[in-house]
Amino acid sequence: MEEEINREQEKTEEEEGDRKENRNLANEIVDEMKKFFTFDILNYIRKPWKLIGLNFFMGLVRGIGFFLGMTIVGAIVVAILAGMLRKITQSNIPGISHWLANIVAMVQDNLKGIR
Repeated sequence: MEEEINREQEKTEEEEGDRKENRNLANEIVDEMKKFFTFDILNYIRKPWKLIGLNFFMGLVRGIGFFLGMTIVGAIVVAILAGMLRKITQSNIPGISHWLANIVAMVQDNLKGIR
């Protein structure tokens, strides 16, 4: 019985030691992160052109990403709509085909008038 109590006490002492080590490690990590964060802020305060350049670069990268993304999405949408329009015109639906033929005729008449 006493041996079991001693084992349990040893386990709790080991667990308490592990907890203290973990707390110390966590505190060290937090201190290091605070140092880096403070250093970055002070670095940008001392060199505002560095912050301006970084923000300009990030804006440029975001703009290029937006442009490329919208180009790809737009191309996919146009391809899908063109395929649907082709199927509609080939299916010879009377109302839609007549309406589309009128639109095509109006566009061709306008192009002749411009030339």
